[in-house]
Amino acid sequence: MLFLILVQVFNKYIKSRWYNPEKICKTYTHIYPDWRHINWVRQYSDSLYPLFTEWFQKEWLKKRCAKYIIERTDDHVFPFLQNTFPSIIEYEEKKKLEK
Repeated sequence: MLFLILVQVFNKYIKSRWYNPEKICKTYTHIYPDWRHINWVRQYSDSLYPLFTEWFQKEWLKKRCAKYIIERTDDHVFPFLQNTFPSIIEYEEKKKLEK
């Protein structure tokens, strides 16, 4: 599910940068192992990779990742995530202060 969220948010980001995903991305039908089909899945060009990595590091990891993980994780897991995602601690402390 995380991958789908990332793609949706990145898609909005590239639209905000004046890229038109419908014109720069190929589409294909994705087939899952259980034979479900999803039509019109976008295949992003390799030329967008630098833009994706920049967005992922500056936007997703710093501004959105902590909130995404906290909303989907049990409280007892947070101590294990502190080293990997320091912003989780900051976000959790702000959340406690707001209450």
